[in-house]
Amino acid sequence: MNMTMTDHEYEHEHTLRAPRYALLQSCQECWKCHRATPVVGFLVPAGHETLWVDDDPGQDEWERQDCASLVSNISRLAPAALARARSLSPHYGLGRTKTGGTYLMNSCAHCRAAQGDFFLYSEPDGAFFPTTPEGLDRIRVIPVEEAFACYGDQGYGTVSEELGHRAW
Repeated sequence: MNMTMTDHEYEHEHTLRAPRYALLQSCQECWKCHRATPVVGFLVPAGHETLWVDDDPGQDEWERQDCASLVSNISRLAPAALARARSLSPHYGLGRTKTGGTYLMNSCAHCRAAQGDFFLYSEPDGAFFPTTPEGLDRIRVIPVEEAFACYGDQGYGTVSEELGHRAW
């Protein structure tokens, strides 16, 4: 699979794969200019697989996950998925943060400041970590019926499960 990537060296082409996925679209207040900016994210369904990497490369294996997952800190992504994300938010692309490093991320549509995944996915009331039903309702879920593969992190919890129910 042809993958868009950063300049890092990778032992594996990807660490997460799924038969389908959903694009997520929401808004985030930019930390720099304080204006609302569109942001995109990814969700994979229950049944996706993650690569468990052992100290002995011959022991690496794929493990099936039983719940939906948000996907963040993506440093490699299939070009079709990247193109779909950019069609919703042209400011999604390779960027760098001081603490998170280099990965595919959202940038502010107004001032171009990086909108790091930590603040979108891990901070309460971030675009993809709503703490109220109204916040959850602001996330648009767009199911995509094509395979997904990336080198990134997964996040499980109530939000990913609820968004998964909406998508599938």
